[in-house]
Amino acid sequence: PKHQWENILLNTHEAILIVDNDGFIKYANSSFCKMVGYEFIELKDQIAHRLLLSEEQIDFDNIHAERKQKINSQYEVRITTKSGQKIWVIVNGTPYLDRQGNVIGSIGFHTNINDLKEVQLALKKSESQLKEAQSIAHVGSWELSFSDNKAVWSDEACLIYEIPLFEREQTLESWFSFIHPEDIIGLKNEVESSIAEGKKFSYKHRIICPNGVIKHIRSIGEIKFRKNKSSIGLIVVCHDI
Repeated sequence: PKHQWENILLNTHEAILIVDNDGFIKYANSSFCKMVGYEFIELKDQIAHRLLLSEEQIDFDNIHAERKQKINSQYEVRITTKSGQKIWVIVNGTPYLDRQGNVIGSIGFHTNINDLKEVQLALKKSESQLKEAQSIAHVGSWELSFSDNKAVWSDEACLIYEIPLFEREQTLESWFSFIHPEDIIGLKNEVESSIAEGKKFSYKHRIICPNGVIKHIRSIGEIKFRKNKSSIGLIVVCHDI
């Protein structure tokens, strides 16, 4: 019912902002006001990107062009709140039309993803630190999934085995193909025993790199388990010794 629309807009958790074709704010629901820390009276008739975006983060010309063509858009921006805090949001924008179907602005649905973004940035930093640590120690790693028999190798693991980074996706069988023929049986026994009994293994062996270079490696492996104790994969650390 139309008499409920205003109540829905005011109370939805989705932060809604409507601007005209020049970017002037014409409407903001309570969720948006709460997210940015402004009262609507403070937002009304302000240019949205000048008030809320402290730096140029998106191509407004492209967004305006899409809006004129009645194309929806989605992008991530970092909004500056009234207190000065910067928060990441995903904006789903749709053209705002008058009764004749003319584009007179845009409606933006804003979802706060700040916590998710911080986790992503922390993970990226952690991955960078792990990559640096592996390079310093000359230790690589890879993780095998039993469901599809695919293993993704770290950069340093690729460097140790002297394979290109675009070939980082390997299998258990392809890993065995690098092992020196005189060491393959012993290593296979260790891995199979580890998988069957759910225990760690540590084994010194030789590998033959694609260019024929022979290296001495220590491989240390551990089984990954689900909560119900069933095995789901294998994590292996390789150390060039």
